Amino acid sequence: MKKKGPKHEIDLTSRNLAQILTITEKENLEHFCLFGFYIDYGLRRAEAIGGDQKGNHLPGIMIEDIRRKAWESIPISPVLLSRLKEFVGPRRSGKVFQISHQTPNNLLHKYARMIGIEDWACAHPHRIRHWFHGIMAKRLGVPISGQPLNQFEFYDIERHDRTPLGVIARYVPATALDRRRAIVQTVLAEEGIPLL
Repeated sequence: MKKKGPKHEIDLTSRNLAQILTITEKENLEHFCLFGFYIDYGLRRAEAIGGDQKGNHLPGIMIEDIRRKAWESIPISPVLLSRLKEFVGPRRSGKVFQISHQTPNNLLHKYARMIGIEDWACAHPHRIRHWFHGIMAKRLGVPISGQPLNQFEFYDIERHDRTPLGVIARYVPATALDRRRAIVQTVLAEEGIPLL
């Protein structure tokens, strides 16, 4: 049996993701909202659409949560929240995104090809999470809204479960909502992401 070589990965840039958001906002509201969640909050694929995430069956983003204003507790941009409510429309319950586990991959391939990414077939939603991690990590120790981004805030925003701090802050954010919003919105604006 032949041993597979390392998987070829690509790095998505802020410019790439800004282009994808610009296209999807004009062409398909569902796609804009989906990529908006991946970009604006660094969600994992299954966190947005539901399904299995390493042995945990996740429900995905639920309409009921939006209706109960549960999203006021996380730093999602007002533009994305408004567009999300528009996309959901009169629906009262169920998953926001009623798509298969493979659909986000296929959509990212489509848009990556549209914007001219040479290795578009190597793009997948987790590469957006890597991008999100990278843009936040670059700002560790850098002042945002008057105070430096510290490691605990970084892990809190990332919801990273592979670190001691991530395990502690996995489900209950310890960073104040206003601070989390300021960090995410400032960083996305600096990166030229058109969600603000």
